[in-house]
Amino acid sequence: SQMIPGLLGEGVMSTTGNEKDSALFLNDPPKVVERKVRRAFTGGRASVEEQRRLGANPEICSVWALWKTRFAPDPKEFEQITVNCRSGALLCGDCKSNLLEKVHAFYRTHAGAREKVRDWAESTIITRAPKPD
Repeated sequence: SQMIPGLLGEGVMSTTGNEKDSALFLNDPPKVVERKVRRAFTGGRASVEEQRRLGANPEICSVWALWKTRFAPDPKEFEQITVNCRSGALLCGDCKSNLLEKVHAFYRTHAGAREKVRDWAESTIITRAPKPD
């Protein structure tokens, strides 16, 4: 198990009221997930031209960290993402779009599983909760 750095960048604490955007939560609606990933800190350059020429720095990128820890289905795909990022062939906006496809699929699967156990969980918690005195 690995710690996933915050979406604002590793070690960054928000002081602008964006704390709610620093992590993905399992109950976040799709539009919120989209907003958070789109605003996530990356290791990209100041301009598209510069990034295509010099590449990006994936090691400081919160989007790359999500690929690494959760969303790359196999090591070969993750290695290709990393190579394309470093070379400038993959721009940060495109990488975020690709990641969002995986994240949304994960959320749909999780929501379906959560719904399947919701009634059981609610009845278990209610029937087994201690009675007030």
